[in-house]
Amino acid sequence: MMEQFKAAVRGTETVASMRRRGLTVGENLHKGSGVVIDPDYLWLIHIGDNVAFAPYVQVFAHDDSLVPSLGLRRIAPVVIEDNVFVATRATILPGVRIGKGAAVIAGSVVSSDVPAGAVAGGNPARKFAEVASYMESLGEAIARAPCFGEEWTIRGGITDGMKEEMLQALNEAGEGFVV
Repeated sequence: MMEQFKAAVRGTETVASMRRRGLTVGENLHKGSGVVIDPDYLWLIHIGDNVAFAPYVQVFAHDDSLVPSLGLRRIAPVVIEDNVFVATRATILPGVRIGKGAAVIAGSVVSSDVPAGAVAGGNPARKFAEVASYMESLGEAIARAPCFGEEWTIRGGITDGMKEEMLQALNEAGEGFVV
């Protein structure tokens, strides 16, 4: 039991193990390294289909901030609907619903609901765009920026010469994309 708890806190617990302990999760959950899904209240968390958590995302169905003063732990369900992306080091707090097709920006603290199709970010997270308009502006950026194929990655066998070429292109353009 202690090893299972350590794995949960480290973000290395398997989805199958979390399901056995009450997590409701749909198909195609991508869970990056170090993701922590509240090990104490898994049955209060529902994750839909095609959800992606980047590394070090945290999802909590409990809040201990009242323990020192009142001896109470606040608990509330968390619902993450289908086709949601949560970027690295974002924290999702109890009682939150993230709507279908939404995206949460890196480092955000989500303390209230995120509407379907919204891009939200900050501390506390606030909606700042619709995914559709964000993707449209991103498309314009992709058209202007250098794009690199899979061969330009470590897994794809990038060479030292390619690394230098990539860095030079990115220094000139400001950003680029791997497709």
